[in-house]
Amino acid sequence: MILKIYFAAHPVFLCSQLDEIIEENPEYTDSIFLKDLSEKSLATCQQLLEKPGNYPCYYLYHDLPKLLDALLGSAITIDAGGGVVYNENDEVLLILRRGKWDLPKGKLDPGESIIDCALREVIEETGLKNLTLLDKLTSSMYCYREKGQLVLKQVQWYKMRTADRHQLTPQAEEDITEIKWINLQELDPYLQNTYDTIKEVLLLAQRSPNRIG
Repeated sequence: MILKIYFAAHPVFLCSQLDEIIEENPEYTDSIFLKDLSEKSLATCQQLLEKPGNYPCYYLYHDLPKLLDALLGSAITIDAGGGVVYNENDEVLLILRRGKWDLPKGKLDPGESIIDCALREVIEETGLKNLTLLDKLTSSMYCYREKGQLVLKQVQWYKMRTADRHQLTPQAEEDITEIKWINLQELDPYLQNTYDTIKEVLLLAQRSPNRIG
């Protein structure tokens, strides 16, 4: 089994067997390899949160649940839902949040299903209505620090579509300043100014069959 969790921009691969470590991605110029639960190894992994760059870390340990507990047992876990939304012209919706292109997403409310969360967040952050849920796309996990506390956010992503032609409304309280429908042939420049997690979700959505139903 292998888990991929982003620590800032660094993809961390948690592996339980050596043969699960795939050969190094040529996109990256450096890598870190860890294989025990010593304080030094755990600290080295968590220090990636403050390090520039996006080189990967491969953390190999035979007991994956024990590794997760040692590495992230003190983290606050936040569940969230988000959507990759297409319109009738096969354009995808992107939001500009704090200077980065992003996808609408947000935290799960108490008693709410993750699907309802994803739909609600898209509506709240964009003003879209009449959304149709297509299917589950993927999930992503990433870590960050907030006021010194380690946080693990787990986002469940869903493909959606809409025929809504109303004006889009950025949710200012979520620091969203712009919303755009982007033609898939013109997506590359936006991928250069987004997070690696978002880039992966968008590229997966493009490859996924029956994108618009």
